[in-house]
Amino acid sequence: MPGDSTKTKLEKLRQIADSADYTGMSYTEIYCDIWDRYNAAFGGNMSAITSGLWTPPEWCDINNQFSDETSKFVHNPLKKEIWRDSGLRRGDEGYHEQYIAHGGKNFRIVALGYDPKTYEDLEEAIAQKYLGKNRLLDFLNMQGELSATGVLDHKLGSEAAFWYEINLGDQLKFMFFPGPWAQPSQKEYDRALLYPLDVKALGSAMRKSLSEANFSGFNFDMQEVLDKAIDDLLSMADQ
Repeated sequence: MPGDSTKTKLEKLRQIADSADYTGMSYTEIYCDIWDRYNAAFGGNMSAITSGLWTPPEWCDINNQFSDETSKFVHNPLKKEIWRDSGLRRGDEGYHEQYIAHGGKNFRIVALGYDPKTYEDLEEAIAQKYLGKNRLLDFLNMQGELSATGVLDHKLGSEAAFWYEINLGDQLKFMFFPGPWAQPSQKEYDRALLYPLDVKALGSAMRKSLSEANFSGFNFDMQEVLDKAIDDLLSMADQ
């Protein structure tokens, strides 16, 4: 599989999914099994691929298939089980307790091998993992882990985390492919992954863009929260 094209790898992963038997396995075990297959097939970079910050066509295909597979075998059966036993849907009062009781958790934390006591411990562990790594690919993997494990939502709140990631993805693309009409090819996307990332320049660009945005209508100071998030980003890069 290592020398196969992305299309061939995805087809082989589909075939494995079609014949998979998860009888007797927990939702966590199923999720980790799927994650490990995809992560091994795509160079250990599934955190970057699923981050949504870098969107070459092949990465979008990988992310979509992975999401479909985990929905089919983990998320949808879990939601149906909760509905059958409690009549609750996501967003209902008491749903989170039922989610935990039925074996739900932040599956990505487990799949990545972390066992933190707090989100602060988790953030520190992720920062240490990528210490001294300065390629764009490393940065995308790190940011993907911070997002998928819930660190960003915990620090910023879901609304601010959403806008932070939107701005981060926009500025990353503009840094490597300047111009509002840039349509990079898959090879250009792939080549950029190996370049060093100037995080200080990225932070400055994000701050400038956010200073020009209109965040009226929120019941908290969105600009202040996002400024603090950029400060933390630059601090992490200085380590």
